[in-house]
Amino acid sequence: MQTHLVVPARLAEAVLGKRGAEARRIAATVGCQLQVRAPCDDREADQRVIIVGTSSQCTVVQEVLFGRLAEALRAHGQPLAADRAALLLFIRAEAAGVVVGKQGFVLRQIGQQSGASIELLREEVKRLRPCIITGTWQNVLRAERHVFDLVSAVPVALPAPRRPWRRHEPGRGPKVPLPRTRVSAAPAAGVVVSWRGQFGWVQPCEPIDHHQANAHQGLLYLHCKDFVGGAPVAGQRVRYQVYSDSNGLGAEECFAE
Repeated sequence: MQTHLVVPARLAEAVLGKRGAEARRIAATVGCQLQVRAPCDDREADQRVIIVGTSSQCTVVQEVLFGRLAEALRAHGQPLAADRAALLLFIRAEAAGVVVGKQGFVLRQIGQQSGASIELLREEVKRLRPCIITGTWQNVLRAERHVFDLVSAVPVALPAPRRPWRRHEPGRGPKVPLPRTRVSAAPAAGVVVSWRGQFGWVQPCEPIDHHQANAHQGLLYLHCKDFVGGAPVAGQRVRYQVYSDSNGLGAEECFAE
């Protein structure tokens, strides 16, 4: 699951640490991924915190950051508005129907049971749909847990296999590999989340700073030719170098830990 929080610029360092270092440390302790971004790299702008992990991991990090925000506001002489909180979730497109329910029944039930206002937008971004939850902080967390439970019951729809070779056209010679560009400076760690004979997908353990990083739901493409020592299996921890091509990011020189 992916959740987004916004921290006011004037409180960012107190809540997130210098350049988000404390927030990333908290996330690493819990075992999830966290990124801190400012629009156009403007340090004076509000900071967007992106948390990616399981429902329990995201909830723990959110509650810790919320507590730090409350302390920072009190230090500035501004009590926290307990009746006003907003959270942005990104829900997998294939799970949206389960969250909405027939004629919006499930969505209304979540709102009634949690006491929060919940809206699932129709727009889809990279197979993810934005979901906005507003209300008191506790009600927002309660609604979020309902959504997490529903989404986690829906199997992940893996991206369609990429075409690692250019299409052969008559008179143009044999197929050739797509040109690659090495992205990583050192081997990175990840987990194989699926494997289908000749190819599979790897979930990086750390966020990748690259404009193609969010393609394919944040997964890295892995071909059997790029794996050393037999074939990997789902759930296996691996190390690899990251490359980019016109299809997105992939893993090469990959081997089991």
